[in-house]
Amino acid sequence: MLARKNSILNHSFIIIMSTITSFTLSQSPQCQLFPLYGRSFFSPRSQSLDAPRDLVGTHRFMHRYDTDSYYGTVSITPQYMHSYKKDSIAEYFFGTNLLHIAGSQVSSRTSETILADYFGLSPAFESTVEVNPSIANFVADIGFYGQWKRLYAMLHIPIAWTKWEFKLCETIQNKGTDTPFPAKYMTTTELIAPIVSFTRALKGGVTFGDLKQGLCYGIVDCPQTKAGIADIRATIGYDIWLREHGHAGFYAHCAAPTGNRSSARYLFEPILGNGHHWEIGLGFNGRVLIWEADGDQTLSLFFDGKITHLFKSRQCRSFDFCRNCFGSRYTLLKQFDGHGNYTGYLVPAINITTLPCDVVIDSQFDIAAMISYLYRGFEFDAGYNTWARTREKITICGCIEPRRYGFKGIQNVVNDIGQASAVTQHSATLHGNLFENQSQLTDDPSPCYINTCNLDPSSAASERSFTHKLFLYLGYAWNTQETTGFMPFIGIGGSVEFEGVYPDYTQPNKNSLSQYSIWLKGGTGF
Repeated sequence: MLARKNSILNHSFIIIMSTITSFTLSQSPQCQLFPLYGRSFFSPRSQSLDAPRDLVGTHRFMHRYDTDSYYGTVSITPQYMHSYKKDSIAEYFFGTNLLHIAGSQVSSRTSETILADYFGLSPAFESTVEVNPSIANFVADIGFYGQWKRLYAMLHIPIAWTKWEFKLCETIQNKGTDTPFPAKYMTTTELIAPIVSFTRALKGGVTFGDLKQGLCYGIVDCPQTKAGIADIRATIGYDIWLREHGHAGFYAHCAAPTGNRSSARYLFEPILGNGHHWEIGLGFNGRVLIWEADGDQTLSLFFDGKITHLFKSRQCRSFDFCRNCFGSRYTLLKQFDGHGNYTGYLVPAINITTLPCDVVIDSQFDIAAMISYLYRGFEFDAGYNTWARTREKITICGCIEPRRYGFKGIQNVVNDIGQASAVTQHSATLHGNLFENQSQLTDDPSPCYINTCNLDPSSAASERSFTHKLFLYLGYAWNTQETTGFMPFIGIGGSVEFEGVYPDYTQPNKNSLSQYSIWLKGGTGF
């Protein structure tokens, strides 16, 4: 018995120690001290995926029990959507909506400060930047529905326009124009910083000293727009139960990728559709009549839900380094030749760590429950919609050239005898260090190279997403008592969508878009 107890205690101890070790190794100590965190790519719900928009206005003409002939609907739904939680989007990228920028000679630098030197700003530069992102969408969804007996099919073609703006409001405390880069730090001689604004640096194209190529990826510039067809969505289903007081059936659902895919050129990159994934899944649709009066009034409960799988999509994403914490893609790298000699070229790390990758999403859910009141031609709908998506799984397909690059950090590019310096700093982070500590941070031996295996795939992957939506619709249809001919309809609707919460997360999960929308829906049943 005693031996058995000891065995249990030993087993428990091993489990506890394994858990502690896993937690400790998940982040290096310097990452735990750097309070900023976030991802390099934002992926909200596709503009084409909206169960409430598909349900309202047309449901009275669908799943009819009183005819064996072919019938259907044609509709168009202009819809405007706009985000309303700027802070949440900013926190997804940085963990905060207020950034602090300071150079390596600013002694008052805090743990959350971003090193200005990497961006061509003076070592004495200081500023704060407020981040105010927003997304606006306009969609004109063209819908077709047809049914014969119990078999039905549906097609949606959403023509969309999207505008993504990553607005930065910078307050500069010290431009640092009187403090150049020290000799040997960025080039052989002292160097005046070429720019005096962090917002200008993020626009790309800034070169200085040995940095001959500015930012090519992760740029923050003027508002970016895209227009086109988001995704073409098709459904084919069968009603296994079809009666006067309700229906129930299953369907297959497919989305063809007609939108764009990530190129990583912009940090806040406008995406049309679902990220260019083929999407296939199954769903259930049903209605139950709750109440009826005088043959003119009905109250019904509707349910529609589907689960889909998003297949592999080849994209480009920008990756941070595992041990160098959030934002390490914005540090500087030294380039080396085949003999380990510094070539005299610096390069933004993001230009090297932006690589092609395969992205897969295991499952996505779009579920709506709605109550509908009909009185002759009038219709009033109210309901709830939830959307959820599992985390992205990323496989990096490109590679960093071996033995070619190493972290510059705050190290010099020229040594004391005027020769190119191969000294690297493998511990470099976006936070950086005080210049006075330069000699304490050198790699021994140098250079210390970076490799593809040092990249963190999760830094560019969207985590689980989850939203709630409340919606209303008011409409009117003509000729509703007729069983043949055209039955035109029109209505107006609106919704408010807000992000779900994962209380078990130690850091806020802000990767879902909160937005409001308003739409008109018109068409005809036949």
